[in-house]
Amino acid sequence: MLRSLVGSEMCIRDRLQETLQIREEMKGIAQEMAVAQREKIEADARAREREMQRDEALKNLNDVTVALSRADTEIQHKDALVLEIKTQLARAETALTEEHTLKKDREVEIDRLRADMAAFDGCKRRVHELE
Repeated sequence: MLRSLVGSEMCIRDRLQETLQIREEMKGIAQEMAVAQREKIEADARAREREMQRDEALKNLNDVTVALSRADTEIQHKDALVLEIKTQLARAETALTEEHTLKKDREVEIDRLRADMAAFDGCKRRVHELE
């Protein structure tokens, strides 16, 4: 009977030792699961942060795109105004050139008329002298 008790005790000890070993393994697994869960939570938080940063970057990119579009529209408008001003300036230069040409032509005509008047006055004097 003693042998039977000793055998049972050894069997109980073996089972107890297996149970303790399994508990230790379970503690390790539980710790590993806790670490894995914490790492997953941290990774999820980093992913949400990256997503928020990406969304903010996309919003900023959209704002910049809108601003560039507005600036491009303003530049096109100003280019059109510059072209109009250049056209008006060219017209004014043409008008001034024409006016200058007409003025020179008038001056030439006035000089010719003065020469004719001087010649006529000379002829009148000559006629008076001859009379």
